[in-house]
Amino acid sequence: MKNPDLSEWIQRYFQDYLVRQRNVSPATVAAYRDTFRLLLQYWRRKPRQALATLSLESLTPDSVLSFLNHLVQSRGNSIRTRNARLAVLHSFVHYLTDWLGPELPAATRRILTLPFKRHVNPLIGFLSIAGGVSFIVIPSVLSPRRRRRGHASSAQDPHCQLCYP
Repeated sequence: MKNPDLSEWIQRYFQDYLVRQRNVSPATVAAYRDTFRLLLQYWRRKPRQALATLSLESLTPDSVLSFLNHLVQSRGNSIRTRNARLAVLHSFVHYLTDWLGPELPAATRRILTLPFKRHVNPLIGFLSIAGGVSFIVIPSVLSPRRRRRGHASSAQDPHCQLCYP
């Protein structure tokens, strides 16, 4: 294997790949940095893991899943945030796959098979009273010229008189 040290690969990923090759924005670099910072802090809390001795073999699907579960349960992150962190790790493993190929540990390669969780957006099926009132009140704050236009159209449509008294 070319170099199994995880810290050097993370550094190369940020400096060579994200900044020079992909030319991502500083906000993207900061978001990716936060993911790795959280991952390393999570591993540091584990008694059997020393950060100085981390290698690519320590990056396994089980360790990533436990990290993602920690984010949701302990830190209270949403499913969207969890999926964003997983996307960062997928991108990192793709980078490692491009560089190391078959020399990449098989367990690390299996991180790419971890699925994203589904996030269901709640449907808003009704308009609240405050929302309905805002539709009625909005024309009263318009300029007088615009209100005259509303009155002209209300002569043709009797239902419009609700909006333009």
